[in-house]
Amino acid sequence: MKIITDNLRKIEILAALSLLMTLMYHNWLPGHKVEFSGSYLLHFFADSLFNFVLILITWEANMRVNSWLDRGYKWEAHPIKRLSLQVSLNTVHSFLLMFTIISGYGFMLSLMIPESVRRAQVSGAYPVIRNSIYLLLVILLLYQVTYISFYFFRQWSSALVEKERLRRENISAQLLALQAQVNPHFLFNSLSSLVSLIEADKEQAVEFVQELASVYRYLLQQKGETLVKVCDEMEFIRSYIYLHKVRCGENLRTEINIDKKYSSYLIPPQTLQILAENAIKHNIVSSSKPLTLKFYTGENMQLYVENNLQKKISTQKHTGLGLKNISERYGLLGRMNIKIEDTNGIYRVSIPMIKPEEWNESTDY
Repeated sequence: MKIITDNLRKIEILAALSLLMTLMYHNWLPGHKVEFSGSYLLHFFADSLFNFVLILITWEANMRVNSWLDRGYKWEAHPIKRLSLQVSLNTVHSFLLMFTIISGYGFMLSLMIPESVRRAQVSGAYPVIRNSIYLLLVILLLYQVTYISFYFFRQWSSALVEKERLRRENISAQLLALQAQVNPHFLFNSLSSLVSLIEADKEQAVEFVQELASVYRYLLQQKGETLVKVCDEMEFIRSYIYLHKVRCGENLRTEINIDKKYSSYLIPPQTLQILAENAIKHNIVSSSKPLTLKFYTGENMQLYVENNLQKKISTQKHTGLGLKNISERYGLLGRMNIKIEDTNGIYRVSIPMIKPEEWNESTDY
């Protein structure tokens, strides 16, 4: 698709140059007068077609010259020398090529003119030749400016695509690193719960292992993914909450109200797990003070994670790693950041959801 677009753009540029060349030719050279008769327009069209072919041949020939220059004088390494060589070689090369083609074309036309008419035109040929040379030099100047501009535009476009590719690769690498920060801590807590459960209830321990396997199956499946569906993340969080409920019992409560229309929307993987883990880690979870986790959707494509605030008394300073982790992910994705509210004993985090089509469009480059 990109090749077709580049070729169409090149044809448009060459067509514009050929029309400009024909207009200059008909205004500068003696004996030519702009008219709007049928014969003049036919003559103008024929000249434009000839000029288009002439410029196309010159363009492609200079492409070969510039490809040869690319081997020893790259723009990045020798910009000034490359510019000087390219302008000089292309100008001389284009002048000789155009002069040869135009002269050959003129010679062929002269063979079709009677001898008497040909001799009569020789005396008036010098002004025509002089103006033709001036015109050719102007055209070459325009050609060089257009060619180099087109070349730099194409290089700039390629550089943008490459920059975007590298940016996304870097984002993927950083997201993987951020995800890796969470998993070891979660595994340690889960194994600690499992050890206690094996001694108390073997059947429930088996179920616990199955849910733990389900959680890690999801983590492995989503490894390397930048975004995941809300419905998949919710299935994951149900299993994750179950693992904690085994330890906390009814002291940990959940309310889930996710609108089905948002099921296919996207969020960074493990976002809900991080928020749930933070709530359980930093709040009291007891029979006298049960902790309620709420997951629900609202307007403006927002997913909310909310809990009643009952902070633990701790001498350790909170690192804020979890929230920083999520915030950095959204920052890397170039999307709206999360919003945190702490009012009236309620702690709520607002997570932006992304439409699948918006993400697909942004990754299509």
